[in-house]
Amino acid sequence: MLIERQRLQDNFSRAASGYDLRATRQRRENMRVLEAALDVLPQIGTIADIGCGTGYFAAEARGVRPEWKVLGIDMSMGMCEIAGLRCQAIAGDAAQLPLADESMDGAVSSLCYQWVEDQPNAFTELARVMKPESKVVMATLGERTLHELRECAMEADLPLSLLPMRNFAAHKALLAVAGFEVVHAERRVVTDHYASVTDLLESMRSIGAGNNFGLKSRHFVGPKRWVAMEALYEKLRTDHGIPATWEHQFFILHKPA
Repeated sequence: MLIERQRLQDNFSRAASGYDLRATRQRRENMRVLEAALDVLPQIGTIADIGCGTGYFAAEARGVRPEWKVLGIDMSMGMCEIAGLRCQAIAGDAAQLPLADESMDGAVSSLCYQWVEDQPNAFTELARVMKPESKVVMATLGERTLHELRECAMEADLPLSLLPMRNFAAHKALLAVAGFEVVHAERRVVTDHYASVTDLLESMRSIGAGNNFGLKSRHFVGPKRWVAMEALYEKLRTDHGIPATWEHQFFILHKPA
């Protein structure tokens, strides 16, 4: 389903003040991106952080790579306001980056591109702003993410505004078409557990990532389909709670001369 862009921006802006306390998965991926960036990006240069959120990457990078000038790009004004305390933050869309051609010495992105509807154009934009022979470190989510929720909602005929995820091969193909060499690509699938479906959805909404998960639809279609979806999900419960799968994809990219 299409992401409602304005609603997404508003959700992230509302969540910005408490984001760092709640976004544990995002912090883990940011640190993973930073570890790789320290290995493959130049020691001195201008580094774009696409989907910078609150500027967590820049804050962590400052202590180990103070020579980097990090430019944070985020669609949410609320996120940019906080990120601006940690780096130079610019409000902008990944599919239309507010950066000059071949101006970046490197780039990073952590759990951003799964939100981008027009990924082919966004990856082309990323290639446009990168200098020849530069590298990008990117973490995103793939198609198995939240498959339990999707499948239960589909069986219950419940429309949910969930993320349009792509599979691993599709991401690699799109990045190659955009002009990148995929130097490293890995995929890992992890399962977390939650006390209830409500807890799962609230954990997403609390960081702005839920796109309201069809709350508008709940109002119009009535509660019966939600109850049916929750009943189906409950059948998947284990001793640890209800499962939720996350497919993490990780790429290191090279822009040839």
